[in-house]
Amino acid sequence: LSVSGPMAVVTTILYILIQQIENNFIVPQIMKRATGIRPLTTIILILIGVRFGGFIGALLVIPLYIVIRETLDELTHEIREMTRG
Repeated sequence: LSVSGPMAVVTTILYILIQQIENNFIVPQIMKRATGIRPLTTIILILIGVRFGGFIGALLVIPLYIVIRETLDELTHEIREMTRG
């Protein structure tokens, strides 16, 4: 990078572009396959996590969402079983 200023600028722009593509397209698709959560839901959850908990919130929001989702699914299943007889 000490060779020329323009090369440093091009390298920085490419790095930012690659990061944006990875974070906005690739990571949500991987999360969908791993967790069954849709990409848009993943992005929204991470934004909510960052807003309310910063970096730690962004890390914990997906596992927390999965725990809540699975708990509600199990409770719904139990309630249906109880009402059937």
